[in-house]
Amino acid sequence: MMLVGDRQARPVTIGAVTYWDLQASLESVDLHRGSLDEVTPWWYGLNADGSVSPALASETIDDAVVRLRASGVRLVPTVANTTAGAWAPDVVRSMIHDPTRRQAHVAELVALASTHDFAGLQLDYEDLAGADRQAFSQFVAELADALHGRQKVLYVTVHAKTTNMGYDQRNLAQDYAALGHSADRLVVMAYDWHWAFSAPGPIAPTWWVDDVLDYATSVVPPEKLALGVGLYGYDWSGGQARDIRWREADQLATAPGATPGRDPVSGAPYLRYRADGVDHEVWYEDDDSIAAKLKLADAYGVGAVELWRLGAEDPGLWGFLSDKNGAAE
Repeated sequence: MMLVGDRQARPVTIGAVTYWDLQASLESVDLHRGSLDEVTPWWYGLNADGSVSPALASETIDDAVVRLRASGVRLVPTVANTTAGAWAPDVVRSMIHDPTRRQAHVAELVALASTHDFAGLQLDYEDLAGADRQAFSQFVAELADALHGRQKVLYVTVHAKTTNMGYDQRNLAQDYAALGHSADRLVVMAYDWHWAFSAPGPIAPTWWVDDVLDYATSVVPPEKLALGVGLYGYDWSGGQARDIRWREADQLATAPGATPGRDPVSGAPYLRYRADGVDHEVWYEDDDSIAAKLKLADAYGVGAVELWRLGAEDPGLWGFLSDKNGAAE
């Protein structure tokens, strides 16, 4: 394991801007542009035939692009394998195993990046199976070559794991070494250790993020890695959870009858409360728990951190980033 320490070069700071919380994300960029280097707007999904589908009207995207560029950040939008708002691995699976369709998809993605003069694209194709591993790596290699030919970058989002096999099929589908060889960055989603349909618990315990980085840096050069850091939380009741922003969690923690605390093992804050006769348990991220993970990114020498997602964060985070970056907020 790596001990937390300091290093001179800071990681590139990337912020995710989502279509479903667009205004809050854009406001966060406006307020904290001095601490952000890049943004990855989560604006594109896929149709059932595999073609790219914008999640927002074209004029909304155009207006947001103008606003983001005025903030001085570099734009690397995300294309996710979501269809009608739901994850659709079969759409990607059928495409990557067909050389003709794969070539057409690469051409469409390159056209998307070129037409809008984006710096590149981030690929977030999730929930594939082990049988897709080689085809997915081949697809990423072809897409990277095509984008590099246009002087564009390619980032690839990957599920967090601590071994090559990982926890399930979606981990096995992603060959860190092969993907890291082709892509400019691998963005490791080091969150959802507990998730909406799990038992309550920390979303990204520091000890687990340490293990994730220990494995990732053993197979991919650290400078090509981006640590994905969650800024949100979950409020569990009745066997499942809803997403919660820091601000709401902070308000709940000070409400009458709430019992807040911090788990000494994971470093995560939590609280329990009762509403309308129903018990709730909330686990979330605050400036202290996020800072611990950013310090791990420093210690491992990763090239970037990606904040998922802007608009949900504890504003205290920006003081930490501003101090690190020498930037004025």
